[in-house]
Amino acid sequence: MNRYKDIAVLSMLLLLLLSIGCTKDTRINVDNMEGKDVIAIVNGEKITGTDIEKEIEDSRYVSMVVEAFAVGTIVGEDSQIDTAESLLGLDKTNLSAHEIRYLEDIRRKEENKILEDNEAFNKIIRRKVLYQEAQNHLPMVSTEEALKTLQQMEETSRRNLEEADEDLAAWYQEAIEIENAIAQEFGYDSASARRKARADDLAVSMTISKLKGMFEDKLMRKNPDIQGIDLVIYAFCMWEDYTEFLLRAADIQQIHHEYEINFYGNQWEEEIF
Repeated sequence: MNRYKDIAVLSMLLLLLLSIGCTKDTRINVDNMEGKDVIAIVNGEKITGTDIEKEIEDSRYVSMVVEAFAVGTIVGEDSQIDTAESLLGLDKTNLSAHEIRYLEDIRRKEENKILEDNEAFNKIIRRKVLYQEAQNHLPMVSTEEALKTLQQMEETSRRNLEEADEDLAAWYQEAIEIENAIAQEFGYDSASARRKARADDLAVSMTISKLKGMFEDKLMRKNPDIQGIDLVIYAFCMWEDYTEFLLRAADIQQIHHEYEINFYGNQWEEEIF
């Protein structure tokens, strides 16, 4: 059952991560900007101190849920670096430049489970430019479509787990109750109510996920010789490079200069879309 439970935990965490994140389109007239809550303007859209607080609260929520779900699984027993090396079959004594970058990203996330202000700012500004870019290439996911997709994913996960193992199905129900209790600590009646209340964020996350899927498909077509785990890691690095390319190209006006945009990747020079 442990292997099934490991997979179930990872699946539930994926659903959880889909339901957090970016604020919806918040265009602003910079000339008539009111108040001091605005931190930066990104291609005409604002990032506010409220957005930062919300991102940090999301990281607290995720951290609590992950810790609760992970008990007795590889996610809870090992560090995220060890888990990644084990699942991906990486040789830590002979890592490529892309593998080092991949593991460094995991290390940063493990060390910053509950975000500081600047880390939250960097997550938000990246999602801003990705969502803006997505609008140039595909239809936006509506809130109704996002909630329907999430419901289908949850139902599929539940059904698969029930078919796989009776004990696992019982654990899944217990996990739902645990997340409901955590959601109540954050002021929601249940985890489901929290997701519904954040349908706009969910739609943004799913839209960006679709853009990423398009990006990875084009990447695979251009690099047919890269496959398996090598492709997973290569795609991660290229997506990071592309995201930072969009950041560098964006019209960003920082109102509060204590926030700094961090760059971790390499210069993007390819034509992808």
